[in-house]
Amino acid sequence: EIINFKKYEYNGGTQNWNIREDARGRIYIANNEGLLTFDGSYWKIFPLPNKTIVRSLEFGDDKRLYVGGQDEFGYFSPGNSGNLVYTSLKALVEESAQHFADIWNIVNWQGAIYFRSKTRIFKFLNNKITVYPCWESWNFIGIHQNTLVALDPGKGLMYLKEGNWLPLIDKTLLPPKFYITSITPFG
Repeated sequence: EIINFKKYEYNGGTQNWNIREDARGRIYIANNEGLLTFDGSYWKIFPLPNKTIVRSLEFGDDKRLYVGGQDEFGYFSPGNSGNLVYTSLKALVEESAQHFADIWNIVNWQGAIYFRSKTRIFKFLNNKITVYPCWESWNFIGIHQNTLVALDPGKGLMYLKEGNWLPLIDKTLLPPKFYITSITPFG
């Protein structure tokens, strides 16, 4: 059975950017108005502190729901009352890297959470943020055969090894204007 919900029913913004489901079947949606949740009966909206669009979300191994918005990223987790509470991670970022526009992708890989903006990838591990600046721009991040990969048109398709981004496929070997939106295992 397919049920379509209209905007006035879920009472969020016009655009939805990403969706995840937890182990209990609750739905979490990255929405123009914030984090939108649905428990099967009720919709709730949780705005970010700066009241911007939530573009991306991903669960961590710690069961937190990591979210990325415009010039903001952090996580939602249950507070003392059981309601979701937002914790910003932006204060952990060195001051020179604290302005970054949208967080377009979030990846949970090897116990760390990676947030991708166009100009930086942020790694969150052990309550610390590591910043990886781009060469030209970070256009994608994902997992391919248990390897973290990212696309920067200035260098090509890169992979992360021991804290360094190394070439997987050099930009000279990629077609002009090559762009990745997703990676899916095949075969």
